[in-house]
Amino acid sequence: MKDIGGGGTPGTLQTPRGQFLDHPDCHAKLQQLLKGGLAGTGQKYDSKEVAGKIIELVYGETADTRGVHIETVLTILGALAGFAVQMGIREEFVKSGKISKEKAFLRIGTKDGSTYYAGKLIIEGLVSPRQGQFSVWTLVGGAAEHLGAKTLPDLRDLFDHVSRTVGGNDFGVPRLPPQNMPSRLPFELLDKFWNPVRNYLAASTSSPSQWPFVLAFAAQLVMLNTKGIIEPGIAARIVMEAAVPMSKVDPRRVRGAYFWPTDA
Repeated sequence: MKDIGGGGTPGTLQTPRGQFLDHPDCHAKLQQLLKGGLAGTGQKYDSKEVAGKIIELVYGETADTRGVHIETVLTILGALAGFAVQMGIREEFVKSGKISKEKAFLRIGTKDGSTYYAGKLIIEGLVSPRQGQFSVWTLVGGAAEHLGAKTLPDLRDLFDHVSRTVGGNDFGVPRLPPQNMPSRLPFELLDKFWNPVRNYLAASTSSPSQWPFVLAFAAQLVMLNTKGIIEPGIAARIVMEAAVPMSKVDPRRVRGAYFWPTDA
């Protein structure tokens, strides 16, 4: 994977809300409130409201004099959702002892010394085939179909491509038309936005297992709100081109990956 870190350097967010959520004091306060428990409230929450607040944050952080670049927004939400699949498993099921790390994940080592993660639980969180079960794809793909997408992304081809490129320079580089490429690559955007968005999710949702689906719901809302700007099938492809590879990323590479650093 190309070494494109640095996007997540503390202090790079531009809105007061983003700076607050990204600040170590915010994280420390949340840790005090949760007293070593799961990174979540354990209470019912309004998923649309939480997703809407995340969209507001991402819009505010990516807006410039030309407006908001929707492809970049969708890439951010896709990257966060994919990584949240892995981290939700770690924070809720591995931390609680419900499943061991070895059973939860297949660890993949590459020639360059990097580590990636795969496994059945990650695949289910991304593209669950089970009737009635949420996944990133059921929310994003469902929205694309509802909006009359001309074509949908070939998920088998996407998974095959990600598997082939693990450890290489093409890993995590979206295969999109030039006019639909994000302003920055998914890993850099993940590294920048994970810590503040995860802090907000920890304070606003019931449990870590809900994180990927709230983020996918946020992507769904963006697709619905921008259907006249970007073709729904392309929008779904943008999200999944970021979500699938970022679900495999080693948490040690992402700034503030764990809510509880001792769980690393």
